[in-house]
Amino acid sequence: MEDVEDDIQESQSVELGKSNKRSKSLTSDVWKSFTKIGVGDDGIERAKCNGCKTIYRCGISDGKDYGTSHLRRHRGRCTKIRHDDIGQIVMDKEGKLMSRKIDQMVVRDMLAYAIIEYDLPFKFAEFKKIRCLINYLNPDSIPVSRNTVKADVMRIYMIEKDKLQKEMSSIPTRISITSDLWTTCTTEGYICLTAHYVDSNWKLRNNDSSNDVMQEQLKNKLIVENPLLCDGQFFHVCIEKIGGVDASVDLCLDVPTRWNSTYLMLESAIKYKHVFEKLHMSDDNYRFSPSVKEWKRAEKIHVFLLPFYRTTNLISGIPYPTSNLYFMQVWKIQCVLLDTLRDEDEVLRSMANRMVKKFEKYLDEYNVVLAMGAILDPIL
Repeated sequence: MEDVEDDIQESQSVELGKSNKRSKSLTSDVWKSFTKIGVGDDGIERAKCNGCKTIYRCGISDGKDYGTSHLRRHRGRCTKIRHDDIGQIVMDKEGKLMSRKIDQMVVRDMLAYAIIEYDLPFKFAEFKKIRCLINYLNPDSIPVSRNTVKADVMRIYMIEKDKLQKEMSSIPTRISITSDLWTTCTTEGYICLTAHYVDSNWKLRNNDSSNDVMQEQLKNKLIVENPLLCDGQFFHVCIEKIGGVDASVDLCLDVPTRWNSTYLMLESAIKYKHVFEKLHMSDDNYRFSPSVKEWKRAEKIHVFLLPFYRTTNLISGIPYPTSNLYFMQVWKIQCVLLDTLRDEDEVLRSMANRMVKKFEKYLDEYNVVLAMGAILDPIL
């Protein structure tokens, strides 16, 4: 027999005689949370909670009206019934109340745009307090992972890229491209391209706000000292900072957890050596320009780290066997370290001396079996 919780409102029990009256319609709002399931073995009608599935007596039986008060009390304390929040109810244009539905895709797009605008990490969406805030504002929201946010950001990037391509293809005039050095909020520098063109409405379009401010100040100064044609209405400035620079290589930062990051950082920085020197001459705020001695030392360290870079890439290879390469590469590293111990640069000697101590420590644990690969290699 079903587990029935007998919660009878005795005060509402009334003696009813047999009559031909029709049963009342379900007009109480409590029936939004309960469902009638029929008559039990004792002839009394039953209703089941839509949340916790508890069964109660209801209706009229044996002269007693069970009413809905006990159902209403249960609805107030049941934790599994979903209650509509008045904060999620809005009024339409006709003045009628209606439930506000939250579009999950709109929430994801807004989160992705916030991450893009403020240069936040993808794991921002997984921060505990951020999820608590979103859940408080909308308990029906579905939490997203960092991978989902990354996919949303890339999707927005492709949409914006497609918009830009369509806009650029519809430009009736020529496009002037200028380059500039920008810095992110994380102080990472990069080179950007700015497109300047005149649209079909004869309006100059660009996104170079900093140059616009400088241009306006220069125009006002020239108007005062030497009047420009049409009061500078057609005045425009195009500045070229540094010419003849090979920008095919991106600048890299040193990462302590990556083996080859120091070598890659020096390799890219040395190619922009003259750019850093010119920047030091033109920008007073740039105070950390390397000296000639430091550039020479950087070039030596770059050459010193080259064998380590090649060995790391060679040993870490996947589509070919590496056991036959191990012995020869270790021997080359040892030769480089021993040669550097005799270098005239004290910094290099000190660095090589510390590396030799670590090298000898690992060399003592070297497996001689790996040398057999080099002996049996027909290429050597």
